[in-house]
Amino acid sequence: MPFVREALLKDLLLKTHTGEYSLVVPEVNGQLQPLCASYHRKIKDTLRTFILNRTFKMQAVIRQLGEEALIADYSGTATQRDFVNINTPAQLEEINRTL
Repeated sequence: MPFVREALLKDLLLKTHTGEYSLVVPEVNGQLQPLCASYHRKIKDTLRTFILNRTFKMQAVIRQLGEEALIADYSGTATQRDFVNINTPAQLEEINRTL
């Protein structure tokens, strides 16, 4: 995610660092962005269990954590561009063409 802004990352980390939330997932225009979420280390066993059970749906993790999870609406401060993920040379080429 080369375009994610530092202020957004700091805000996510601050929300989990305080211990109030175990998971903070940014949401922009109704779309969750779990690759850019902040995960507190106290939920590592919970996440490991989900992975071992081959449950990869973020919604299942959020439901399990209940009030420990926060869906943080960044619709007013972030855009989908913040969460662009580049995995291949072709995707990098495409991004470079659009800049």
